[in-house]
Amino acid sequence: MRIAKTRKFIDSKYVFIITLLVIPVTILSVWFYGIGKHKTVIENSLLSTSILSIAFFLFITIGLYKGIKLKDTIGKITDHYLQKTSF
Repeated sequence: MRIAKTRKFIDSKYVFIITLLVIPVTILSVWFYGIGKHKTVIENSLLSTSILSIAFFLFITIGLYKGIKLKDTIGKITDHYLQKTSF
């Protein structure tokens, strides 16, 4: 088995933005597919959850196999908000 000497880094900011785009697109596409097939909301939600979980599993599996790492470009979430400590 060949181990990569250099690792590929993906910015976590881009992964987060892509995730926010993929989830609604998947849900809407399953919803419109379900309208034509007369499926219930439960069946549509089960199908969209299954598609998203398979996509996440493939992303993690391929990422681990190829040695891809996430670069933390978001930072601490608490740094983006003003902290009010007055009681």
